Amino acid sequence: AGWRTASVIAQWPRGCQEPWLLVTDQSACAGRWQQYARRMWIEESFRDEKSQGFQWQSSRVNDPRRAERLLLIMAIALLLLISLGTWLIKRGLRRRYDPRRFRRLSLFQLGITAWHDLLTNAPFHWPPIIYLCPS
Repeated sequence: AGWRTASVIAQWPRGCQEPWLLVTDQSACAGRWQQYARRMWIEESFRDEKSQGFQWQSSRVNDPRRAERLLLIMAIALLLLISLGTWLIKRGLRRRYDPRRFRRLSLFQLGITAWHDLLTNAPFHWPPIIYLCPS
């Protein structure tokens, strides 16, 4: 209901196809866009663990010891699914599961989609190693 002070940041990092255009209530400093990039990665991770992935909010686990075990299993599954998503990208298979012009699926979502396909159709052989090198 009132005016706020804001800063506008425009940055076009090397390797990015488009510039970053940010409006923030924080000061506009040289590394501010990197903080937002890290924040977006963290928020995608929360989304993967909750509504777009494991449905953690629906678990109804109240016992802390059981929650610890469940979180450990989720962390291992998250690692394996991110590994599978990374492997698909390195093999040039991303379009099979994310055919849109702009990327919509995170590495985790790509991995879980491929995992479901692997269990139902077995279209490829997943490597028996953890593959986490995206570059």
